Amino acid sequence: MTESDNLAQVAQAQLRASVELPAEKKFYFNGYTVATSPADFAIVLLQNDQPIALLNTSHATAKSLMRQLEKAVTAFEDRLKQPIITPEEIAAAFSQES
Repeated sequence: MTESDNLAQVAQAQLRASVELPAEKKFYFNGYTVATSPADFAIVLLQNDQPIALLNTSHATAKSLMRQLEKAVTAFEDRLKQPIITPEEIAAAFSQES
């Protein structure tokens, strides 16, 4: 078994375990705010512009998360054969209507 196969199995096990988390540890968010300090990153999860959770993470973990999210979004867009429109792009389109 390759290291890549092992990492994929670990990720699958973690996803399966996450289904068992209690409701208070599951979050849906449709916005975020990011702050940086010399020690770490703070990510505030927002739901309808209201803070619902604070995530603190190391710089290395934030960078790794960014790369994994980019890979996942790119794969999703490739499968759809179209880009996902960001909230900023939607807001810009609506502001041009006025």
